[in-house]
Amino acid sequence: MENISLHTKNIYKHIKSGIQNSSTIYLLSSFIMKSGVELIIDDLKLSLENGADVKIVTGDYLYVTQPQALELLLDLYKYNNFEIRLWQSSGQSFHPKTYIFKHEDEGNLVIGSSNLSRSALTSGVEWNLQMKRHTSTDVFHDALDTFIDLFHSQETIQINPETIKDYKNHYDRFHADHPDLNLKWSEREEVELTLPNDSEEQEVILESSQHYQEKTPEPRPAQRIALDALNETVNEGYDKAVVALATGLGKTYLAAFFAQKYEKILFIAHREEILNQARKSFEHSLDKEGGIFNGSQKDMDHDLIFASIQTLSIQERLNSFSPNDFDLIIVDEFHHAAANTYKKVIDYFNPSFLLGLTATPERTDGQDVLALCDGNLACEISFIDAIRWVALPLSILRGFR
Repeated sequence: MENISLHTKNIYKHIKSGIQNSSTIYLLSSFIMKSGVELIIDDLKLSLENGADVKIVTGDYLYVTQPQALELLLDLYKYNNFEIRLWQSSGQSFHPKTYIFKHEDEGNLVIGSSNLSRSALTSGVEWNLQMKRHTSTDVFHDALDTFIDLFHSQETIQINPETIKDYKNHYDRFHADHPDLNLKWSEREEVELTLPNDSEEQEVILESSQHYQEKTPEPRPAQRIALDALNETVNEGYDKAVVALATGLGKTYLAAFFAQKYEKILFIAHREEILNQARKSFEHSLDKEGGIFNGSQKDMDHDLIFASIQTLSIQERLNSFSPNDFDLIIVDEFHHAAANTYKKVIDYFNPSFLLGLTATPERTDGQDVLALCDGNLACEISFIDAIRWVALPLSILRGFR
């Protein structure tokens, strides 16, 4: 191994090696999932049996740490050389991920994005830097000292059956009051709180489960805020607007709710899976049958059409529609819309309203996306905004900075 190395996937093999070959093992993870504990617990047991000093710190921020994970770790208390403590965040952001391994004069320090979950340690797209101790003994010892200071901080409490019981009560109450924050965590671990490798695909995954089990879809809190802003935009006489909602807050369903007042609707996207998922969402919300317009399918006799931008931008295909065919046109991932292919399609049609959807209204190439909607950003809600404005009680909000 090089003195300093970057690991973007499967950091577990390096964590495993560190645990197996160290007499001092300090693990700092902002949250811990049951899947992560199951992955490393046998490695920890072996090291503990060999006399290693093992200390773990995790946090209660947004109650992501799973009580089941803490309960599994309780089994390690049969070893006198094991301790785990919980950082009580009181709403303050708590996001460290650090793994420290030391044996005599050797050691390794791993700092990056991977929390203690199976996906973060194995298959997830992560960035972690691993540094050998001798590369910088000052940095290595600073990390050791900082960890110990955090471990014994007055904000931390020891994990035992009683503190887990108390934490579980808070955890259950929090997620019962704010179920949207726990969307799919059990099935996909912590994926909503880590950086996805493809934000657009991530949104498809999140939205696909939003309302399919409900008989009558209803806007969620962040969607309701955005929907109110859009309706106000229409009432003020605008005929186009952009809505920026963070990944996972449900842009597609928001568009479907907004579309209920329009008769003929065109939804434009650049990937097939987005078209197919959007079609399901709209059909479920509007009780209409949608058609697909792409390279292999040319449904045109529907009031609800989901079109591939690649196909629609071909002049012959575009001319198969009249400029006034649609009352509402929705362009997904609107930050791409300044590209010539999108602009060509947008300029061709004359809808009653043009709605752009995006997770970010900014482009890295400097082109002004908002200009395509007369600079009208109707609503912008980040994931943190959604938590602050919608999901968290006042007592937790006071802890945010």
